[in-house]
Amino acid sequence: MRIGGGLARLPPVLFEGTVIPWNSAVRDLGLILDNTMSWVPQVSEMSRKIFAAVGYLRRWKKFLPLKTKILLANSLLLPILDYADICYLDLSETMLDKLERLQNTPPYLKERFNFLGSNVQCYLRAKDDNRLHVPASHSHAYGNSFTVKVVILWNGLPRDIRQSKSLSIFKSRLKEYYLSTES
Repeated sequence: MRIGGGLARLPPVLFEGTVIPWNSAVRDLGLILDNTMSWVPQVSEMSRKIFAAVGYLRRWKKFLPLKTKILLANSLLLPILDYADICYLDLSETMLDKLERLQNTPPYLKERFNFLGSNVQCYLRAKDDNRLHVPASHSHAYGNSFTVKVVILWNGLPRDIRQSKSLSIFKSRLKEYYLSTES
């Protein structure tokens, strides 16, 4: 029996005399970690959950007002996308694109993030300047929420960082920027 990555050659793990079998992926605290740390099973599970929730929303789309649809999308879809999103720092471009498509699945969800200088709704990374519209906040709690703060931080970055072509370039430019502003 050969398990990917040579796991079959490793000694068995024992717990109180019971052999714990090797698995190619495990779930812990809602995250699915595979033996290659690729995040593919996690993003696939998120995709499944999003499309299931969107399916429920589509059944009611003709009967619900837009404000209710946005409220339902925020409460049903955004928690799936937001949960443990800090862990996804090393996602490949393919996985990032998949997450972006998931976020843009219901058109009314795109209204949370609008690019400046654009009268039409667009995808998150579609505009030249990549600046986002800061959502209006009428309460102190919402003003300190992730949605508002992340847009403010993003818009505060220099243009060359916002327009990075890959995650690795973005990370290195961001690190260089923050280290240079620290002194």
